[in-house]
Amino acid sequence: MTRSQALCVAALALLETRTALAGEAHFRLATAERADAVRAARRGALDRLSSPNCSEVLADFQDAAGLSLRERLAAVVPTADEYLGLVYFYDGEGANQCRDTGVLAFTAPGSRVVYVCPQFAAAQRRDRRLAEVIVIHEVLHSLGLGENPPTSRDINARILARCGSR
Repeated sequence: MTRSQALCVAALALLETRTALAGEAHFRLATAERADAVRAARRGALDRLSSPNCSEVLADFQDAAGLSLRERLAAVVPTADEYLGLVYFYDGEGANQCRDTGVLAFTAPGSRVVYVCPQFAAAQRRDRRLAEVIVIHEVLHSLGLGENPPTSRDINARILARCGSR
């Protein structure tokens, strides 16, 4: 191997390492169990959103200005897969919202930070589909979807109708 080939290989290895580490920076969770649960649910949500029927959920909802979430997404990146790479999952332990055992994660409309409650990991073990729906639900909020209206139950029902067959 020539010196220039070795430098290219080293540069590619460094780039791959930085890319992997940057992806890991999107997960700041208190326990490995919680991080693993979120990673698994995120992968499942990405798989669901790759289906044309599921991705239509982005057209089903609008932000406060009346733009569809599909339009909001297109203004940032071309695909839901790429957008989910911009979303951060942080630990929500201790947050008031997590005191409600029915809340698995939360965010504010337009925020790319999703806070994950301690009960998410157990819920993901019990019901993989529910955890994936919750990730999609929070992505919709991060794209600007408000709540009440629509209620969390209505949002989840729409996601399940579009994405729940897998």
